[in-house]
Amino acid sequence: MNLSEEREKFLAHPQQNPQITYPELPISALEQQLKKLLTFQVSGKPSDLTSWIFSRRKQELELTTLMLLNRGNEDFGMNSCHLFQCRFRNDAIQQAKIDAASPLPFESKENKSSQEIIDGISAYLKNYGVHDWTVQLSDQTDFYFRVKAPKKLILIGKLFNWDFTDFDCMLAHEIDGHVLRAINAAALKNPLLKKPLPFYIKTEEGLGSFLGDYCSTTSEINRKHHALKYLAGHLARTASFVEVFEFLVGHGFTVDLAFQRTFRLKRGFSDTGIHGCFGKEAMYYEGMFEVKHFLDNGGDVEKLYCAKVGLEDILYLEKPQNAIIPNRVVNYLFLRPTNLPIQTSQLLHS
Repeated sequence: MNLSEEREKFLAHPQQNPQITYPELPISALEQQLKKLLTFQVSGKPSDLTSWIFSRRKQELELTTLMLLNRGNEDFGMNSCHLFQCRFRNDAIQQAKIDAASPLPFESKENKSSQEIIDGISAYLKNYGVHDWTVQLSDQTDFYFRVKAPKKLILIGKLFNWDFTDFDCMLAHEIDGHVLRAINAAALKNPLLKKPLPFYIKTEEGLGSFLGDYCSTTSEINRKHHALKYLAGHLARTASFVEVFEFLVGHGFTVDLAFQRTFRLKRGFSDTGIHGCFGKEAMYYEGMFEVKHFLDNGGDVEKLYCAKVGLEDILYLEKPQNAIIPNRVVNYLFLRPTNLPIQTSQLLHS
């Protein structure tokens, strides 16, 4: 509720951790909901897709409720990492340190107008035969890019920030990642897959990050950006807002972007000096790491692209018909240093 004021105060005196005020939550109602969820039993065979989704949805709701009940205190960070499956894997941390050490400097590489962004996205979608989606400019300032799949709508934030990104990276992450999975899901007959599955978000953002970090024109600098944000999240678990902010600035982030990233890593804490990390902001790099491992080891790309699903769901899915697979993914699979088969049937989308 007071983010703008705290941002202004912090940038004037960056030695004081912001104190964030949040709207009140219906604590009693949340406690009752958690109690009901914990006693609710899911029936059905574990191998059944319906039972699998239902059981996972129950678990997701339990973790979401528990996270909200602990908003503002130290347990919030742990709860959020469980909900968003951010485990801070040692192998991912070690790879992040390698990617973060890239000598490429951070610099703004592009600065398109809002209308250029809208026109470029519309033209890009038409290359896939998609003509019924709308791209609009939004005056809201809390996001840069938002997909509203049921309305076939893409919203572009008026204050789009080009720090550490360019247009091709945006197309890779947002269109070839988020939008195409939404379009493929809408074409499925199975109603269970038309909406995002529980715990899908890590794979969703991991796929988008993989496309920008390995399949775009600025891959190396994108990986450096995500790697540093992941390492900043790892640091946030045992550090304050000020320490995380100084880490990012010290590694080349602009002051404005360092504040934004640090706040997102500390979102949910009232006193941002408390040690802890909001798992949703830190999970991108780890999700990318897991998606890359999945594809490099022969994972079924058609199932990955069939809907808003997580890697854990792949075993329960049937191979879809006519899923749109972006060219940049197909090219990556052909060029990867393995002899594993490519499991996709629809390759021509240019």
